[in-house]
Amino acid sequence: MGKPDLDRAEEARDLEEAAERTRGEDRLSFLSQAADHWSEAGAYDRAIDLLTRVAAESGDPADAGSPVLACSLFRAGREEEAWEVVEKAEGLAAAGQNWRDYDELADYLVRADRPERALKCYDEALRIVLGLEQPDAPEPEHPALRPLSSVRRNRMLVRQRLGLPADEHDKAAVKALPVAERWRRRRRP
Repeated sequence: MGKPDLDRAEEARDLEEAAERTRGEDRLSFLSQAADHWSEAGAYDRAIDLLTRVAAESGDPADAGSPVLACSLFRAGREEEAWEVVEKAEGLAAAGQNWRDYDELADYLVRADRPERALKCYDEALRIVLGLEQPDAPEPEHPALRPLSSVRRNRMLVRQRLGLPADEHDKAAVKALPVAERWRRRRRP
């Protein structure tokens, strides 16, 4: 384990300690965050144990379909279980029609080195965002905070990784990058 892994493990321990001192949703939130840190530190079994505990304690189907849990299962080599969790997460995302659910799942699938399935999730997130776009609605000032820009950029990176040719959304993402960079420069002290 290198230094970043030790830092993540220390953060995970701190979050677990905080969870032991709290109750209810805060406790479950601390445990979920600790699991994410354990996964990033390479302690996949510990992450899986914590996330399984969160799902049991909360009774919330979303916790059983946690993208962090799927990623940890993939990294631990527990493919069959991981795909079951991915299917649950996709089902929950489809039921809620929330682009963020697909986007989060896609991010964890990328981390778990499953770019093909991640692309499908980004495609769904993009479909939902495009359906939500309202021309008269005020947009956040920073281009990267706009859902459409964010999803397009992440999707483009996965498509590039898969060696796919650029499509109209990839080209739009590339066009937005210089705008985001100009905004960052303008905001620097």
